[in-house]
Amino acid sequence: MKSKPPSQPSKKNLRKSNEGLKQTEISAAINYSSSHGERSQSKLSQLQWISIAISVAIGVGFLGTLTLWLLSPKSPPQEETIADIPGPHSEESLDSESDDPEASEDSSSGSSRFRSPPPLSGSPGSGEPDFDVGDRSELPTQRTPQAIYNVTSSPQFSSSSELDRIVEELVNLAASRGLSTRSLSIHLIDLNRRTEASYQSDVFRYPASIPKLFWLVSLYGLQANGQIPRQPVDFPLNGCRTDVCKMAQKSDNEAASRVVDLISNTTSSQLEVGYDTWLKRRYSINEFFENAGYQGLDVSQKNFPIPYLEMSLPKGRDLRMRGNPDNPDRNRLTARQAARLMYELAAELAVSSEDSREMLMLLEQNLDPNVWGPEEYDAIQGFFGEGIFQHRDRLRFYSKVGWTQEGRMEVALIQDSSGRAYILSVFGDGSDYGDDWEIFKQISERVYSQLVF
Repeated sequence: MKSKPPSQPSKKNLRKSNEGLKQTEISAAINYSSSHGERSQSKLSQLQWISIAISVAIGVGFLGTLTLWLLSPKSPPQEETIADIPGPHSEESLDSESDDPEASEDSSSGSSRFRSPPPLSGSPGSGEPDFDVGDRSELPTQRTPQAIYNVTSSPQFSSSSELDRIVEELVNLAASRGLSTRSLSIHLIDLNRRTEASYQSDVFRYPASIPKLFWLVSLYGLQANGQIPRQPVDFPLNGCRTDVCKMAQKSDNEAASRVVDLISNTTSSQLEVGYDTWLKRRYSINEFFENAGYQGLDVSQKNFPIPYLEMSLPKGRDLRMRGNPDNPDRNRLTARQAARLMYELAAELAVSSEDSREMLMLLEQNLDPNVWGPEEYDAIQGFFGEGIFQHRDRLRFYSKVGWTQEGRMEVALIQDSSGRAYILSVFGDGSDYGDDWEIFKQISERVYSQLVF
């Protein structure tokens, strides 16, 4: 507690003290004048007249100045606007550079390095934000993306008998439910101990919507490289109205289609360039990651249906790039590759520290059933989140899911308030996984209970 300042005389007492001093001075002057003769009185009289003349002159000057001031036009007092008031760092646009990268850290989770969402960035000054990506007017028509992902080698983790035991238990769980273990891939990373365990995690499988995570990183990489304009971004708490957010958070196919067009400089109906050039541009998405050590993946094909293109299935060049219709080329990923990319986001290595944090904010899922329960399509029910949502008050949960009738897959970063954090990646091929709405929930329950409690 601050010490109380010493007491000061009141304004009323100060005024009384000054008045007393003036009376003493006047009395002394009167006594001094009465002790002199008539000559002194005469001199005093002359001085009095001079004093009166000076006072009159000063008064006239003051009145003239006052009159001019009253007649002159005046500007109304200026009010301080919002723009004039320096705001906190967390209110700055993410397009701007920050001298204090920790200033806007979310204070609600002391152990978390991840930030709470900033306001919408990249929107025009006074109008509504440009919700659709792709100001293609700024892109050279002959451009083929050349940037590569900045993380050029896979992370190294130690093996762990504890994680091996957990993964073996998960495989047995799938088998006990009558699910094919040949169609299952699992990769588990303990971020605290830097250990890992896996089951068939290098087998390529059709990843459904998991490529949207890769498109997100590619988008940020090309932005950082200056090959595409920085796109407007908002976050789930801000409404998630931009294409970037809708692709990452809601797995929206229309939004994802526009992102793919932007990062590859193609469109599904593009005919102004030859097919070979078009295909090379699409494959540049694969090359972005292949040159960084993600060998053998294919994330160059869009997800369907895409209502705004009136495409329930691929057609035109999107169909042609699949090759033989009896054995089509489709997107392919491994559970290890998905886990690696999520790790690089968690470690703030993907593109840049700031970009990694922003991408994770786009991937964070709200585990409150009052939020995801009413949604027609959500990333919680039937997936990892449903197995741990009852612990939501102590969790940060970042996830990308994929689901079709032909399979179920998810990669997630789970961070507990105790400081424990891990990454879980599970790919289940086949309709038996697509139809089983309990298996991922149970897998998540087992892992969380054994790594956290």
